Amino acid sequence: MIPLSEFRIARRKFEMTIAAGFGLLQITKKGKDVTGTDVVKTGVITGLTIGAILAQDKILQLFVKRGWLAGITGTLIAVEAAYIGGAVISTLIDEEEGFQNYNYIIDVYTDPNVNPQTKLEVGLSNFNTIYKFYSGGGINKKEGAFEYYS
Repeated sequence: MIPLSEFRIARRKFEMTIAAGFGLLQITKKGKDVTGTDVVKTGVITGLTIGAILAQDKILQLFVKRGWLAGITGTLIAVEAAYIGGAVISTLIDEEEGFQNYNYIIDVYTDPNVNPQTKLEVGLSNFNTIYKFYSGGGINKKEGAFEYYS
C-alpha cells in the first residue's frame, strides 16, 4: 500500500510539471516574436504557480483554522448557482441559441477591454439611471430612456 504522503508528492510533481510545461508553451507560441519581458513575465507566473502548488496544503489548513473556507465555498456556490440559473433560463427562452447568447453576454460583461469605466463611473451611471427612472428627472436625462407608461 502506498502511503498518502507519497501520493501527494507524486501529484505535486505532476502538477508542477504541467505548470512548467504551460509556461514553456506560452513562450513557444510567440516563436521569434518572444522578448525578454515575455520570458520574465512567464517565469514569474510559472514560479508563483509552482509556489502555490507547493504551499496549497498549508494554505488550505490556514483557511480551515481561521474559518474562511466556509465563506469562500459559500461564495463560489452562490456564483455557480447564479450562472447555472441564468443558463437554464436563457435555454428555456431560446432553445437553439439561448446558452450561446448567455455565455457571450457573460464574456462581454466580464471583459475589462469592453467597458473600461472605473467602478465609480459604473456606480454613478447606475445611480443616475435609477434616479431618472423613479424621479422622472435627473442629470443628463435622455428622451426615451427608461420611460414608463401606465
